[in-house]
Amino acid sequence: MDKIQVLLSTYNGEMYLREQLESLEKQTFVQMHLFIRDDGSSEETHKILASELRMPVSINYGSNIGIQASFFELLNQASADVDYYAFCDQDDVWKPDKLSRAAMQLRAAPSNIPVMYCSRTQLVDKSLNHLGYWPPRPRKGASFANAVIENIAVGCTIVINRAARELIIKKTPNYNMIIMHDWWIYLCVSAFGTIIYDSEPTIKYRQHASNSIGGNSGILQKWNRKATSFKKNRKLKLLRKQAQEFYELYREELTMDKRETIEVFLSSNSSFSKRIKYSSNSKLYRQSIIDHYLFRLMYLLNMI
Repeated sequence: MDKIQVLLSTYNGEMYLREQLESLEKQTFVQMHLFIRDDGSSEETHKILASELRMPVSINYGSNIGIQASFFELLNQASADVDYYAFCDQDDVWKPDKLSRAAMQLRAAPSNIPVMYCSRTQLVDKSLNHLGYWPPRPRKGASFANAVIENIAVGCTIVINRAARELIIKKTPNYNMIIMHDWWIYLCVSAFGTIIYDSEPTIKYRQHASNSIGGNSGILQKWNRKATSFKKNRKLKLLRKQAQEFYELYREELTMDKRETIEVFLSSNSSFSKRIKYSSNSKLYRQSIIDHYLFRLMYLLNMI
């Protein structure tokens, strides 16, 4: 039976945490160990975590360092003798076969190369009523050329093998330079291994006011998120910062074509003529046609 360690970061999650823990207890056909890092929560969350759980669990009560650093710390401190590692948020509900479905597909891939599994989610409201499905299926497929400028991996659906964990923990990024831990994992594994995307939703992904990051349940919400992301990236150049951080950490290990992909992306903004050429011929792509051409326009206008 596959051994899976579930990495759960909690922070003031008392409203929905019990439901998530109950769904973890119902996981089928895997040998699961729950590893929780509490990111400086209030006493109510601590009471829930201290309650009796019907599964093996380890809890680390830490100071508030933020969601990205908390998940990286979990990954660094995770057990080295399990088969797979699954990332978990505190406010969702997992379907009973979530882990066994991921393990079955990961098992089919070579264990000596980094492999990441991720899936779609079923969007639900705070009372678990159905809203839709998110994200859209990746129209062009997962690849490094996509991961440089877009993330298709919802963090709480990610399950990785031991080789992927070793790849990620051997070089700790500057957290201020990366957009999100799930995007960083997608970027790293797509550069050196294999991505498995499952179109079948495996979790109920709860939408509520306290979500750190969530899906799009309507057209207005979708375009509001795009506008917010556009403004943030224009000011902070987040895609460029993350690509630069990845390049500095891994350039010696990249194949020649992947190294060139990053180098050209980072260096082609020095003049308008270079930006015109790059915007016309870039190998990088986003899944949506609109998003793909928006990326090219933003690059042309030196907003990335």
